[in-house]
Amino acid sequence: MNAAIGGKNFLGELAAGLMALFADGLEHLFGPGIHKAVFDSVSWADLGVTLCFLVMVLLVKGAIAAFLRRKTRLATAADSSKSWDLRCDIRERLIARVQQHN
Repeated sequence: MNAAIGGKNFLGELAAGLMALFADGLEHLFGPGIHKAVFDSVSWADLGVTLCFLVMVLLVKGAIAAFLRRKTRLATAADSSKSWDLRCDIRERLIARVQQHN
């Protein structure tokens, strides 16, 4: 296994690289003042990067929720009462699966 890829600090290095990339992009957009400290050692760039990651996580979670909602609506049955029972069964199974894995 390649030590550069498989090392224990892989995720830490990946996060640091992404933070540096986002910070450079924010500096390009907003100028060098973005690196001024807001709090003790937290700069505007750090806050901007954190906000970008938060927005990305929320967008992905929203897309997953919309996908699952659409899939449950597309479930079809012979009549409306069976359709309702099918949707409830699908939701219950999804909830059970999430509870098993978390």
